[in-house]
Formats: sequence, C-alpha cells, structure tokens
Amino acid sequence: MKYNLEISKVVSRNIREKRSALGYSQEKLAEIAHITPLTVWKIENQDAWPSPETVMSLAQALHIRPYELYLDEYTDSVLPIQDVPLTKQNILEAVQQTLDKLLPKTDSPSGDVSYSISHFSRH
Repeated sequence: MKYNLEISKVVSRNIREKRSALGYSQEKLAEIAHITPLTVWKIENQDAWPSPETVMSLAQALHIRPYELYLDEYTDSVLPIQDVPLTKQNILEAVQQTLDKLLPKTDSPSGDVSYSISHFSRH
C-alpha cells in the first residue's frame, strides 16, 4: 500500500539521507537496526509505515533522536531558527513579566526582589 501522506515522504527522505550521510547501505542499516533490508526498502519507498519500535531502532542506528525522523528541513512553512525570537534572554524576560503580573513582590534587605507564593498554598 502506497502512503500518500506528506509525513511519509519526510520520514523516508530523512532515513535515506541520514543513512547515506553515514555511508550505510540499506542492508547495513537493517543489520544495525535489527530489521530486514526489505523493511528499510519499503519505508524509504513509502510502501510501509514504521512501527514505533522500528522508529526507535532506526533512530538509534542512525545516531539521532526518534523525533528527528519527522522533521522536515525542506518545508517553507518552518521558520529558520535565526528568525525565531525565542532567545534565552527573551524567555527570561517573558518569565520575569509573568512573575511580576502573578505574584506579589517582597523587597529584601539586599535590594533584590523576591516573590511570595504563600497565597498559592492549599489549605
């Protein structure tokens, strides 16, 4: 059965590219992942969908995390990381703003601001 899902294309392309980058043949990848070469061929040709166990085995054999098989590096809908404004500083500022809004502040003798969470405790 041929899968027409876009994600199937992404998974098959990622497996093929990562396998090639490591210099593995389909047979070598199958051996390392403890699956059959036919399974690798079917997944790469979108004739089969990998089970969760097969995804884990393939990812381990390809030296990647399982979720990386589903990442589409070629889509126009994903912003390049440099375009995403979530830097560490942005995140810290957002947390600080949230704390300022939600929690009452208390001043310490050193001049540092701390937050009181006593009103969140359950009785």
